[in-house]
Amino acid sequence: MNIGWKSFLYLILSVTCISGALHPDLIQIHLWTKPALMISLIIFVLISGQWKSNMLKGTALLALVFSGIGDVLLMQEDAETVFMYGLIAFLIAHLFYIVNFLVAKPSFIEIPFLKRNPWAIFITAAYVGLMFTQLKEGAGPLSGAILGYALVLGLMLLFALNREKKVPALSFRFVTFGAVFFVISDSLLAYNKFVMEIPFSPIFILGSYALAQYLIVQGLIIEGKEN
Repeated sequence: MNIGWKSFLYLILSVTCISGALHPDLIQIHLWTKPALMISLIIFVLISGQWKSNMLKGTALLALVFSGIGDVLLMQEDAETVFMYGLIAFLIAHLFYIVNFLVAKPSFIEIPFLKRNPWAIFITAAYVGLMFTQLKEGAGPLSGAILGYALVLGLMLLFALNREKKVPALSFRFVTFGAVFFVISDSLLAYNKFVMEIPFSPIFILGSYALAQYLIVQGLIIEGKEN
């Protein structure tokens, strides 16, 4: 199966998942297809062949597994405790992505991205702080967990940026855009849950989430297959 077919099948699955979330009568379709998104990406990684590093492949798979667990838990929106577990699952997924990004071979010629562009750290920190101030009142007792999660999410984005010139250019672009869309998706999810309901939120939240995971996985596959 080539990347074109995989992309097409993932697109169909994503659209079906979003459509199921938009209409109450189709909610069962959503409940089945959302976990299937991560299952499909796990299969894509497994059938991608031998990678240059088992660490790269293993951490990618573990990130997807915990993302899938988080998906299932976050679908139980009425239970605060279950939501917390879902948050923890995604936090672990981001930690595995961070480890994966750190595996990229360091460049001894180029100065790493974050050293050349320290503004990225300040912008990310400012964004995390801004989002927390917007969410803390609505989040209530979950505000501490939300802050911790936001910090890890910001680190995931920064380490994705720091892969520049350490990995193939296409891999860097895919993973970086994927990390950005992950931040967008999680921000929209939190705002929709704790601040104000966003009209047609599944289109924006699930759409950006599905795209984020797809881009990250495709970028890591490119890196993993590079000789």
